[in-house]
Amino acid sequence: MSKDLTPVEVRLATARTWLKRIDALLKSRKKKDPKYSEARFCEAHAFDVGFFNRLKNVRVVPTRKTVDIIEKALKKEGV
Repeated sequence: MSKDLTPVEVRLATARTWLKRIDALLKSRKKKDPKYSEARFCEAHAFDVGFFNRLKNVRVVPTRKTVDIIEKALKKEGV
């Protein structure tokens, strides 16, 4: 990412990566657990499914705290 981006642009750029990362997570986890889903990911990390879906599809601008929490969960899952 460019250093010329504002903090809001950095958060949006990060949020735009979540869709691909979640898809990669689901693809890899479904091999071991066919019932694994985005909803189960949200339950495991205490996210509201609807709110996470709006964030993942960049319908709202995430706060810094939200970005940090979701990034921590994705890194914990290995994506």
